[in-house]
Order: sequence, then structure tokens, then C-alpha cells
Amino acid sequence: MMTIGSILNELRETFSPANWTVYSTQRLKTIRIAVCDDYSLYRRALSMVLGRIQGFEVVLQAANGQQLLDQISSARPDVVLLDLDMPVMDGAATADILLRTYPNIEIILLTLGRENVDVSDLLKKGIQVFVSKDADPDEIEMAIRKGELRKQYWRKR
Repeated sequence: MMTIGSILNELRETFSPANWTVYSTQRLKTIRIAVCDDYSLYRRALSMVLGRIQGFEVVLQAANGQQLLDQISSARPDVVLLDLDMPVMDGAATADILLRTYPNIEIILLTLGRENVDVSDLLKKGIQVFVSKDADPDEIEMAIRKGELRKQYWRKR
């Protein structure tokens, strides 16, 4: 069974900041972001940090998956940062609905790495990015930028 913790450790080694490619934000469109996390302080702080990054606009904050789904059509985000462990509707259930209903939205799952979830099912469904909730803002920024670039590449083909 693949755990989130083991995947995060492998990703940290494989994609260390030393291997990142820096992309100019001047030629990229503004990336519209939704942040969905049940911890208000974390959600607001992350939104504030991301909102200060050139080329990013936080268009939606939600405390659970149901709130996100209720507001997503009017907010029209390009990327959703989605906590895996939330009340009402957790990240896995929310991601499943998002993948079917909004296939062009990039989903980045936020995790503590302690959740007891078999991520192989999420990987099969199309979730490609997992970020630790204790990641540096630079790491989250790169995950968003790389995800948006990957999405644009696949759309062109």
C-alpha cells in the first residue's frame, strides 16, 4: 500500500528545489486559485501568501469540500488546493467530484502525510500533485506553476 507519507518523501528527493525550473511570470496568465481547508488560520494564511505572489489570484476560500463545490462555478479557479482530511466532505470525495465535473481544474492535494488513505486510487483517477502542509511557500508556488504548465501542454496536444 502506497501511503501519502512515502510518496511525499519520494517526491521531496526527486523534485528538490535545486532541480526546479524557474518560469517567468510575465508571460503566464494570472492563475486563479481556490484554497479548501478546514483550519481557518491555515486557509487564510495560505491564501494571503499566495495572493501576494505575482501572477496568482485567490478567488475562493472554503472550509470543506461541500462549500467548495457550492461556490466553484462562480469562482472559476484554474487550480484547487484541497486538504485531504476535512469534515462534511473530505478531499478524496471532493477530488472525485471535481475530476468528473471540472476536468480542466488542476487539483493539488494538501496533506499532513498521516492520513490513512491509499493514494493509488487517487493517482489512478488523475490526481498528480500532493503537497505537504508544512511545505515552504516556494514549494507550493512551484507545484501550482508546474501544474498549470502541464495542463496547458496537455490541452495543446
